[in-house]
Amino acid sequence: MKRNTKNENTQFLEIRVDGGLNYSNSPTNIKENELKRALNWMYDVSSDVLTTRPGTDCVTAVALSSPIRKLYYYEKDASTAYLVCASGSKLYYFDGTDAWVEIGSLADSTTVPSFLTFNNTLLIADGGAEIKTWDGTTYTVISGSPQATCLMEIKGRVVANATDEPDSVYLSKPEDFSNWDTTGDALGLKAGFGDMLSVNGFAVHGDNLIVFKMSATSKVKRIYRVDTSDTTPSNWVCTSLSVNNGTQNTNSIVCAFNNVFFVDQNGFKSIKNVVEYGDMQVDETGAKINTALSALTCDEVTFIPYYNSVFIGAGDRNFVYSEKEGVGRFTDLIFNWGRCMSFCQIGNVVYLSGHNGFLYKFDDSLDTDETAPGVTSHYATYMRTKTFSYMGDVLLKKTFLYCIPVIAGTGNVYITDYSGNDTLIKSFTVLSDEMLSDATGYLADATGYLADAGGNPWIEVSRNKVRGKDFAFELRMPTGRVGIEKIQVEIVVLEGGE
Repeated sequence: MKRNTKNENTQFLEIRVDGGLNYSNSPTNIKENELKRALNWMYDVSSDVLTTRPGTDCVTAVALSSPIRKLYYYEKDASTAYLVCASGSKLYYFDGTDAWVEIGSLADSTTVPSFLTFNNTLLIADGGAEIKTWDGTTYTVISGSPQATCLMEIKGRVVANATDEPDSVYLSKPEDFSNWDTTGDALGLKAGFGDMLSVNGFAVHGDNLIVFKMSATSKVKRIYRVDTSDTTPSNWVCTSLSVNNGTQNTNSIVCAFNNVFFVDQNGFKSIKNVVEYGDMQVDETGAKINTALSALTCDEVTFIPYYNSVFIGAGDRNFVYSEKEGVGRFTDLIFNWGRCMSFCQIGNVVYLSGHNGFLYKFDDSLDTDETAPGVTSHYATYMRTKTFSYMGDVLLKKTFLYCIPVIAGTGNVYITDYSGNDTLIKSFTVLSDEMLSDATGYLADATGYLADAGGNPWIEVSRNKVRGKDFAFELRMPTGRVGIEKIQVEIVVLEGGE
């Protein structure tokens, strides 16, 4: 006999999707606004709506013969600047059109250099016997400088490690990157003297120079801080900040959102100010994704202002970290052209380095990845909500998907149960989000209402009924780009379902 659900207990469920990924708990135990999948989605910087990521353009005509390990924007002065990259055993700058121009040789083809702009000059620490410099014309070395792989600046001094000396931190003469004579105005200190660990990274937080150390063999790690608030350097104090945390490498540290973020062997963490004793502590910021990240080697952690997000490159996967009202959330990116080792913003353009030797950039007008010049393909996008579980059967009667158009395309909405069985409940079409400023014709030639131009936020409604004890929603976009504000569901709780 067919059950009559007309007078059953009807409930309405509203699912926000602004909580980001959570891999740390089962699909039924995460928060209602968190996600179990968010592949190739990002939170839009202006609307904070979960949106499929921009596509990518291939910028260079010919790939370099080795992976592009590091990108850096060197601003020499107000009128002269260069996008610089390290690839193989060479340093290059981008010609602004489609090719790289060689600057000179690096110490080796594997070390990822540390870059710093100081007094209109680019400093390069590549593990060679001395720090290298380039001013747009001359490529040379700083005589007497440390054998360094890490660079930072604090109190008008260049800070460098010394790979041939455990514990050592050197600071140049104030306002002079060329003077490293510690018998004069340059400084040398031991951070955690005696633990015999190598300094492998720096960060600056206020007056504090944060020093990261790690053993290359045992993976023993430490974090120290040097308080430089006193005007007399001899009064600076080095203290231990953590004895069981550290950074994977020089480039897996970044300052953003008034915190220091870094990737350890066991995940994404931060150093935050706290009111408790000690005033600075390490926080497990990436606890929700660290089960995935801890299995990967981090290439780089970079803050990209254009997206107001921290990008974490780790092999073929890239995590994007953003904050809403001080609460962090993550999404996941994978590019069709493979591994991205470095991100760099110039103006409103965000460049990405390809392990395949090509240079790429994000393009908000695209829903494809250009893997090589003239070769494009659509990238996969998946978004899956929390799994909602009931004691008995429920019937999903109506589903409302609140959408914002970005680029014309198609989408599919599935109901997915705990076992991974998918049921397609809705296919829909996305219209382009056409801006008036993008119009190419004369206003006098328009035949429709101005308010009807382009795509507006809309609601997709599915009346396909699905019955079960548990369900999650999954959205897949074969083409196009869309933003998702929320999902609303009309549910009938059947007998024993409460």
